[in-house]
Amino acid sequence: MRGSPGLPGVTKVTDVDWNDSSDPSETQHDPWDEYAEQASTDEAQDRWDEWSQLGYDTPDGPGGAVPLPHSGLGIASVILTVFAGLGVTVSVVAATVLALQNPALPEDNPQIIAAGCGILASLFLAAVGGLLGLIGLFQPNRNRLFAILGCVFAVLELGGVGALLVIGLLFG
Repeated sequence: MRGSPGLPGVTKVTDVDWNDSSDPSETQHDPWDEYAEQASTDEAQDRWDEWSQLGYDTPDGPGGAVPLPHSGLGIASVILTVFAGLGVTVSVVAATVLALQNPALPEDNPQIIAAGCGILASLFLAAVGGLLGLIGLFQPNRNRLFAILGCVFAVLELGGVGALLVIGLLFG
């Protein structure tokens, strides 16, 4: 290569052998090699561990990653416990209305028996929902939000009905 006579700093390419099989990149330092070595250090692994604990499944972190999918068992748990809560509420309100309308209502009245069976069925549904939520808590690589909510709802429903039974027994 020789410099152009009219322009300083500009070189003219002459006598280039285009059939030369040598690769000039093999002899030159590539800055990307240094970056790749640095990216594979413990710091990068620590960052990936932190992002995966936050629920991201790619090493891109919060900027471009997809959050973990929700637990199917957790979603089922919330749905069951919500229906159980509605069933308990409707059954308790129905039993209360029947008792207020007729204070001398016999215990073998079919309406009272139906309300009691509704409460028991709803409690069973809440227990199944709580169990599904508990199993959903231990699913790997899943978001645990709905599993936690299902467990909390089940405990509130079972504890609430238990408290109503204790109050009923105390005040007879």
